[in-house]
Amino acid sequence: MAPTEDFYNDINFELEKFKAVFTDSVDAITVTDGTTGNIIDANNSCKALLGYDPKELIGQHHSILLADSETSSPQMFGAIVSGRKIRTKNGNIIPMDITINTIDWDDSIVVITCYRDASERVKWENEIKLYAEQLNQLNKNKDKFFSIISHDLQNPITGLIGYAEILSQEFDTLEKDEIVEYSKSINNAAKDALELLENLMNWSRIQTGTIEFEPKPINVYAVVDSVSILFNAALKNKSISLSNFCNPEYSIEADEKMAASLFRNLISNAIKYSNEGSVVSISSQDTGENIFISITDQGIGISPEEQDNLFRIDVCKSTPGTNNEKGTGLGLVLCKEYVNMHNGEIQVTSKPGQGSEFSVILPKKYKS
Repeated sequence: MAPTEDFYNDINFELEKFKAVFTDSVDAITVTDGTTGNIIDANNSCKALLGYDPKELIGQHHSILLADSETSSPQMFGAIVSGRKIRTKNGNIIPMDITINTIDWDDSIVVITCYRDASERVKWENEIKLYAEQLNQLNKNKDKFFSIISHDLQNPITGLIGYAEILSQEFDTLEKDEIVEYSKSINNAAKDALELLENLMNWSRIQTGTIEFEPKPINVYAVVDSVSILFNAALKNKSISLSNFCNPEYSIEADEKMAASLFRNLISNAIKYSNEGSVVSISSQDTGENIFISITDQGIGISPEEQDNLFRIDVCKSTPGTNNEKGTGLGLVLCKEYVNMHNGEIQVTSKPGQGSEFSVILPKKYKS
């Protein structure tokens, strides 16, 4: 039985509906010859989304729309390629979700490709990924923070309690020299505990944005000189010479407490890892907008592998000093935070057995 006129009318009606969907779709759609790869039709949305008038695309190879830098493997979800990089007419490269369907047509293959702008979705996905990475880093920092509290803080407090018990229980039987020795040990343990607590609290305040920050002009030589006095006993014990070669005329705009803590940590480390009878020197140089300050020692040095982790709290660790001085490695992490707050830089140059040079670059004028 031959098809009736109503049949043809129904077919034409359906074709018109599909044509309307093709022409007016908000997605850009191209129809490609599956054998040659040439575009044989395109809809109106190609102009808005891809920048091409439909007539400009007809006859072009479909690769005209693919970004040259597209080297990543496409992520397939059934017939959908997610986040494929597409080049528009004006050269912009944007991520798009592409739906690909093939149709057999008279012994040939026709490929229908729908393009949908995925820029907004990719933007949010990247932000979520960034937040996830930041959260992961914060968790690592938190774990290290509590590890320092539970382990490194326990050592000086345990020593403090131990020596105090000896003094309180055996005072009448101890010689004067022993009392002096135990008293010094209590004093050192208390100082270690206090320094660690101060570093922990300051690092925590920086992370939460609650630390006071009041940059003002300060003299580099003066702040280094005032900090250096604190190490007279340590220098004497190891017969180390400390020289302040900073130019008395140089000044920086910095928070005075942070600057003092910065140089105190760096000088303390230099002394800790210096050999007896060696020299620690601090020097400065005017580099234009910044002051370059170096703390140099003749100590045991640092391996390249250790240098990579010096300023990271999640992996920081302390190596005992040349006289078995203890530490946590938190001081350098804090130094990095201080320098960052001043929009400066901190660098290290070192070789095992050849000493170390820690350099701090701080601006003369702080810019928020």
